[in-house]
Amino acid sequence: RGDRVTIVDRAIGADEHAALLGTCRAVVSLPFTASGCAAAALAAGHAGKAVLTTRDSGAVAELVADGVNGLVCEPTATALAVALERLVADRQLAAALGARGPARIRALGIGWEGVVGRLAA
Repeated sequence: RGDRVTIVDRAIGADEHAALLGTCRAVVSLPFTASGCAAAALAAGHAGKAVLTTRDSGAVAELVADGVNGLVCEPTATALAVALERLVADRQLAAALGARGPARIRALGIGWEGVVGRLAA
């Protein structure tokens, strides 16, 4: 199963980023800091990919609605493994969650239209 998971723990360029997103079923976004950077989850959402995260992931947990555009689980290895296996085993679930990513981002007002709207208000 090692060929089914790619761990990227370094900065990557736009071309490599696009290539990885194009071939993945889901993106796992875990907190490395207390604030939880949502860049990977945003990119996944825009690309129509499901996002798996934990309840303690800060901004990412605000972006991902459990069962809507991804899965949000408890921050334990067991919970992460169960949720990841669910996405790996069920292509239709992963695709359905991913397909709702762009709408979730729009609903939250993330993007230039939301920024301009808030500035103009």
